[in-house]
Amino acid sequence: MMDLEQFPRKLRKRRMTAINPLSLTCGALGCLGMNGVTATVQYNGSGFSLSGKASSNTVVGGVDIDGDGNVDIAFWVGTFYNSIWASCSIKSVLAVPTGSGKYASNLGKGDMVGTALSFKGCPGFFVSNGAGNFVDNSTGYLGVKFNGANGIPGTQYAWIKTKFSYATDPRVITIIDWAYDDSGAAIRVGDTGAVAADLPAELSMLNLLGLGAIGLAAFRRRRDKFLAENEKAEK
Repeated sequence: MMDLEQFPRKLRKRRMTAINPLSLTCGALGCLGMNGVTATVQYNGSGFSLSGKASSNTVVGGVDIDGDGNVDIAFWVGTFYNSIWASCSIKSVLAVPTGSGKYASNLGKGDMVGTALSFKGCPGFFVSNGAGNFVDNSTGYLGVKFNGANGIPGTQYAWIKTKFSYATDPRVITIIDWAYDDSGAAIRVGDTGAVAADLPAELSMLNLLGLGAIGLAAFRRRRDKFLAENEKAEK
């Protein structure tokens, strides 16, 4: 820390502004326009489980993606093809593999959910007679296009992290977490709105380290300029 006694009295009266290296780094992040800075991604980590016997042939619950009080995707279990599928009474549609359309896609973290994907409405199967893109009792990601009420109302995109346990009865559907973009833009699977969430995993740390170096260099330049000006004034 600087000792003000080393400066003339007139310099001590000058108002000195603290230099914060972290603020410089954040400024660099903002300039990149990262998804996490825009705050259009809405994340919900309050997971829950749904269950029902196959013989029930009924809706066992659903997810209100945007929190407007309406279920956006509902889950049905039944003996119909021994399956778990999306309820036909809900108007959201599920991402499906191009050219297939029978089973919902199990997306990978980092995939984009948006206009580039194929979507299908009723019936949207997750598993049927053990077939499908979701492995029993393993996690996966659904891509959903739905009619959102928040932000810019209209078509919006979401990902939902799930786990389907369908080899035993009752069937169990675990909703782990989800997020959507309330601007109507595409959303990357796994994006929670955090800074650098849309960077590939292998690049995130390198980019942040680089941005930190940029901020530190700027801090040092401002510090050196400040000390030089003070030294000149003292003379």
